[in-house]
Amino acid sequence: MKLIRIATVPALLALLPSFLAAQQATSSPVGDRPVPAWLVLGTFPVDSGARRLDHDYLGGEPAAAPAAGETTMSRSWRVVNADARGRVDFNQALPDPPHAQAAAYAITYISSPADRTVVMAVESDDDAVIWLNGQRVYRAEVARGIGEADTLTLRLARGANRLLYKVVNRTGGFGVGGRLLARSPDPIGDLTFATDRPVAGLATAPAPWVTLSPARAAPHASLQDGQLVLPLSIDVQRWGSVPDPVQLRLGERAVAVPSAGDGAPATVNLQASWPELVSLVRQPSVSVTWGGGRTSVPFPLQPAELLSLLSRVIVPAGWEISADGATWTPLAAPPDSGTRALRNRLRVPDVLAGLTLMADVAEFPVRRSP
Repeated sequence: MKLIRIATVPALLALLPSFLAAQQATSSPVGDRPVPAWLVLGTFPVDSGARRLDHDYLGGEPAAAPAAGETTMSRSWRVVNADARGRVDFNQALPDPPHAQAAAYAITYISSPADRTVVMAVESDDDAVIWLNGQRVYRAEVARGIGEADTLTLRLARGANRLLYKVVNRTGGFGVGGRLLARSPDPIGDLTFATDRPVAGLATAPAPWVTLSPARAAPHASLQDGQLVLPLSIDVQRWGSVPDPVQLRLGERAVAVPSAGDGAPATVNLQASWPELVSLVRQPSVSVTWGGGRTSVPFPLQPAELLSLLSRVIVPAGWEISADGATWTPLAAPPDSGTRALRNRLRVPDVLAGLTLMADVAEFPVRRSP
């Protein structure tokens, strides 16, 4: 299969000033805000079955709002100070066994003077579920250690917001971590963390709003029908009572956002053209329509992602195969032993005009017919 690599450094440097300007415009002068202390509970023995992560060990996870010293399921909530990155080692903080094949909880109260959109780096060792004010916002089954963070876009409500983690450990390391990031769309400097349950009451839900997660880009762009295209995956989260339909508008296109159960984010997959991506980096926002409302929300695509794509392999789509050189069909699977020829009629888009392209020829395994 043939792959195309862009090899023109001057072209990359020419794009750099606008990308750096966009990056600076979306950065905040306030530093990251790690969680200083957690209220933790555990441990709970779990089995190795599929429901070990979804089982409710508290008997009411979404409603949990504990105070230090309170007892839940014969275990006491205790305050544990975190390190400089907002991390707690459950193996040390919760010395009573079990630790392997075990679950533990951690909660913090984040007080905000108004509804705010923030970005948070979340860490867990291993699997985790996270709720904000009783709404599930994250679920990951992954064997990993502390230090491997995911980012969440959260909509805080005015008042004290409950951020609850459940972490299920497999073996070895066992812990949790979290910090608000300086690149959050709204200010984070005046937000406060607490392990004491607030006496003035808890936040419930923000006013209706829609947020987008950081865009997850495919590792390689592709050439499709004469366009340079990048597959993107974006989580769209509804907050409060957001009615259907919800549409994400990317340039002139409207992409329907599916409904997700249990308040979880819905994933939107789309093919974004290079001009669309460049315009979004320069003006990093898109409009989201929901019901009768329309809001403009940040589109957190990082400029560095686009720059790096131009130095990687670009994969052409539209390959065709033939057994006789006369009849051609689209390539939908690895070629079998009857294939005699491959072809691709490539049209270079305007965005790559004037750049030096190198075609790398790679071998592929032949699929044997049964």
